[in-house]
Amino acid sequence: MASIDSSADVVRITTIGPLVVAAWHGPPSRAAAEHLRGALLVAAAAHGKIALLDLVVAGRPTFSEDARSAIVALMREVTCEHGVAHVILLRGIAGAAVRMFLNGALLLARPASPSKAFDELDAALVWLAAQGCEVPRASVREVAAELMLP
Repeated sequence: MASIDSSADVVRITTIGPLVVAAWHGPPSRAAAEHLRGALLVAAAAHGKIALLDLVVAGRPTFSEDARSAIVALMREVTCEHGVAHVILLRGIAGAAVRMFLNGALLLARPASPSKAFDELDAALVWLAAQGCEVPRASVREVAAELMLP
């Protein structure tokens, strides 16, 4: 596992082989989206085909236009051949707002990467494995738990 030092408090990022794991602790910003873009490009250079496990852990459901455009650009530019699993762990209105933002971004970007949203980590890991992302689930669970800490 290679750790990528996060430059933004909003997102914590690490990699496990071809899998990039990003845990969001607040609303996305342009800087955070660009940081994730860099991590994905590094992983793609090292592994070729990659996957993204996108964990929405905490935060307010507010998204600036600048952040929206950066996320859409990221989805258009970087292809995760093994899929993008968005795990939305927020409940209630905040979770619904994040789902609306995510669905809108996916519609605008029309990414080449297969993408799916989930409410649970294990379901996302099963789906990523079916997409060809072969990483030990126990390792991913351990790393995800660490990244999700406040």
